[in-house]
Amino acid sequence: MKKRRLMVIVSIMLVFVVLLSFSSKLFELKYVEIQFVDELGDKVSVENNLVYSSPSKINEVISSTSFDYGTLLFLINKNSYIWELERENPYIKIVDIEAIFPNKLILTARERKGLFYFCSKNLFYSLDDDFKILSIKDTNSAFVELKFVNNSNVETTFFDFFGISEGAYEEGLFIYENNLVFSALKNFYSIINSIFGYEFFYNISKVTIYEKGEDNADIRVSTTSPYGVAVEVRDILDNFDEKFIKVLNAFKTLENIEQIKTTYGRLTIDKFLNCYWYNL
Repeated sequence: MKKRRLMVIVSIMLVFVVLLSFSSKLFELKYVEIQFVDELGDKVSVENNLVYSSPSKINEVISSTSFDYGTLLFLINKNSYIWELERENPYIKIVDIEAIFPNKLILTARERKGLFYFCSKNLFYSLDDDFKILSIKDTNSAFVELKFVNNSNVETTFFDFFGISEGAYEEGLFIYENNLVFSALKNFYSIINSIFGYEFFYNISKVTIYEKGEDNADIRVSTTSPYGVAVEVRDILDNFDEKFIKVLNAFKTLENIEQIKTTYGRLTIDKFLNCYWYNL
């Protein structure tokens, strides 16, 4: 009787081991897919991408990363792939990584766009709105130029302006400086985008940062025709967001009455939140 009971227990255990082994294989990572979305989160077909516009390009992105194929899906640290994916593929922004049981990861991504650029030693550094370096080339692929003028009123480079080594940054890296001027510069994108929308950046020709004493600076935004207006914020370390929002709304008011479409000039806001119009 005991012998029979032991055989039943052993048989059950063997069945359990077989099922467990089969289940383990079933839930091992085998497939990785990428789907693209726009800034609003709506799906975008691959053909509409500028860089990742073909299956071969998508495969290059997937093969650039060391996915843990063969590992149980629920043991995978999905966030560990984000840095490698974005570092090896500068134009990729990972929005989400979702585990789809039994054996698949789906990456939701957005294609980064070159927005800002600056020039150093005849090379153009293309940056997106997160200040990630998308490319370093001898030709430009963005449309808003960043220019820097030092305390002696002499035009300088991004690297000299912030006092950092030119070799500190390369393609795929985010530019980050623990500097209040740089922080204000990063806020520049989100504020304009919230008031005018992304398309307005096509009307901007350059953004110039003028260094001042006491680690302060002025920022001037130059627009192209039909506007031809420079929007200037003085002392950007003092309530930059509030001043920038106010002067942009003043710009928008002028735009609505079409004054700035016929008059070239500069709209300036000072440290006391007073706006002034200067004809040029």
